[in-house]
Amino acid sequence: MVGSQNTSKKRKMAKTLSKWYVSLIVLPILITYLTNHFSLPLLLSDWKLSIIFSLAITVVILGIELKIEMDRSKTNDLSKKSDMAVIKRLLDTLDIKMLQEEVLQKDSWNGYLHEAISKIIDYQYKSRLLENKLIDKTSQKLFDSLNHKLMSFTDFSAFHMCGSNHGYLIPFKDSEFREKAMKDSQKIDELAKDVYKELEVLIKYLKRKGYLN
Repeated sequence: MVGSQNTSKKRKMAKTLSKWYVSLIVLPILITYLTNHFSLPLLLSDWKLSIIFSLAITVVILGIELKIEMDRSKTNDLSKKSDMAVIKRLLDTLDIKMLQEEVLQKDSWNGYLHEAISKIIDYQYKSRLLENKLIDKTSQKLFDSLNHKLMSFTDFSAFHMCGSNHGYLIPFKDSEFREKAMKDSQKIDELAKDVYKELEVLIKYLKRKGYLN
């Protein structure tokens, strides 16, 4: 992450400094060319003075652009730190590892660990409290997509699964509606796959942008 930030800063600096080198060549030539056709002050009619004049203008412009770039970079750093804090709170609550191992990679027919489902619900509550708190709009959009899929998953599961004595939520497979419970379980698995896909996209983006290691 540090390497990518340094590379980005170097590129911005090179872009700004490139205007310096261009001005060293273009401005003196332009000024001298104009003085040959128009009546300009003596200051601008001398080649050496033209270079000094050009450098002075360039230094001022370069200084202003560097200041703007530094302010923008500082703002971006603060925004990223703010987003990282929000993202960490959300993902720590969700517990990605438990979500994957105890829910998304399991067959709902065999049941889900109650603790894992409870963490999903806690995450949904916290995500509503932190809604639209992310400055990175792409991150916000990806979290919104994940939340939408999680809502579909939990809403459906809540009506088609029940608690057991072993700390698991299971379909109503021990009831007289076993056949229906099997179909409901298949639907739950499909919804879980949708959540898994959205989670993968989100994690991939967060890692690429340096929000996650």
